[in-house]
Amino acid sequence: MLQRHGPTMENRLFTKLGAPAKYHHIIDWEHFKIALKKQNPVQRARTTKTIHQLWPTASVMEDRQEGRTNICLRCHQKSETIAHVYQCQSRMAKSAFRTALNQFRKKLQKMHTSGPIIQIFTEFLLVHHQNRTPKAPAHNIGNKKSIQYVRMAFEHQMLLRVNIFHLGYISFKWGHLHKMFLDNHKKLDPESNKFNDPQWSTKVIQALWHFSQSVWSQRSSQIHKKDPELEESLFSGELRSSIQSYLRLPRDTLSRNEKALHLNVSKHLKKAFPTTLARWLKLLAEERELTIRSKRNDRIASGGLQPLTKFFRWRAPSEKGN
Repeated sequence: MLQRHGPTMENRLFTKLGAPAKYHHIIDWEHFKIALKKQNPVQRARTTKTIHQLWPTASVMEDRQEGRTNICLRCHQKSETIAHVYQCQSRMAKSAFRTALNQFRKKLQKMHTSGPIIQIFTEFLLVHHQNRTPKAPAHNIGNKKSIQYVRMAFEHQMLLRVNIFHLGYISFKWGHLHKMFLDNHKKLDPESNKFNDPQWSTKVIQALWHFSQSVWSQRSSQIHKKDPELEESLFSGELRSSIQSYLRLPRDTLSRNEKALHLNVSKHLKKAFPTTLARWLKLLAEERELTIRSKRNDRIASGGLQPLTKFFRWRAPSEKGN
């Protein structure tokens, strides 16, 4: 995967994703390329947006000056970046993640993937979602050779960093491990209908892309869905974000009235209705404008200056003829 002008695509992607470039040989590039070639142009365009992280999140739209806020419209707490789309802990986000994860696990089962591999892949996705440290593989997953291969594949994937696993960057060791589990299963059950698919790694990469695209598509449908209750909730979240921008102002810059208003608003911000939030936002803006005007007048007075209108005295028409 080479660019026509510049460094290799692998180095560019690792620089963008923050993973060590010296481990790029661990990735199963062979099946990664095959997975891309098997897609039609429309699918490839969606996949390119996924692996290059080009989704139009709230932060991206604000940088383009096309959005009103960079705050996530599902949790109303953090800035919505690409990572936050996967890590958002709101009720809607958790539901979308569980749905995508269950679809991914079902696809692995249809490909005759062994239980330990499914368990480890699920752990990698949950680690990224919950932003925690991954747990080491269990010890009761087969014979000593199986345990050794599982640990090796696990350590290889950890070198690549867990936060890029959902983008399809998997270690080539997983394909070898899958074949080994199937061979062991054949020895125990010669009549089993499970067979080793040479394109197993390719299908896993495509399943991971589908998982990531499912998380994003569900996020978009949740935000843009024509639901009055949901629209009211999102509108309230935008109002709260605007109000919080006022509440974060330093206290030494606030007037007495602003301090009292901020104290009252901050106490009841979470439970207020949209109409109340809109009224508070208007009051905060008005009080901020009054404070700015008052400080401007104070600077004029302290500097010994007077407004221009006080230099002129009104004269009656009779005085003008004298």
